[in-house]
Amino acid sequence: MTEVAITLVAFGDSLTAGYGLSVDEAYPALLEQVLLARGLSVRVINSGVSGETSAGGVRRAAFVRSLNPDIVLFGLGGDDARRFRSPEDLENNLGEALGILHSGTDAPQVLLLGMRAPGNADTQYRQAFDAVYPRLAKKYSLPLVPFFLEGVALDPQFTISDGIHPNVAGYHLIIENNILPVLLPLLEK
Repeated sequence: MTEVAITLVAFGDSLTAGYGLSVDEAYPALLEQVLLARGLSVRVINSGVSGETSAGGVRRAAFVRSLNPDIVLFGLGGDDARRFRSPEDLENNLGEALGILHSGTDAPQVLLLGMRAPGNADTQYRQAFDAVYPRLAKKYSLPLVPFFLEGVALDPQFTISDGIHPNVAGYHLIIENNILPVLLPLLEK
């Protein structure tokens, strides 16, 4: 068996877990297939938990760190937004989780997967929420996917029946258009 050169952990909520799909249809499994097809020796671990908020991510960050990944694709906050949790709490929780992920020697590279507040939130909430991810990316010098669901959110062609969670076609679009442009330069280092 060939040794895996790079281990990635997809750390997130239902968008990572693949809500409504099989684990083989969720983006971590599809991303692994795409990267392997490009000749990269990778393993992508799905560490997505449906319903997880940023506070839950803080509690799980040490576990994710213990997996000793080379890269963490860190995407939490959708459930915070859905519940209209405080953007300040979101930022503090994500910052605390990032501190845990960066702890110790050989800390993984973290790729931050940004989220946006839902359209039914008021303007003040949307502006405060949407500003969290670029600010954290700048503070921690992280590569950022500005909006994980760009080109997919609310499009019935790319989502399951709830209109939120991606279907397989939606995940392929996310991988090709949103993740790979930011991830591939990290894999080439």
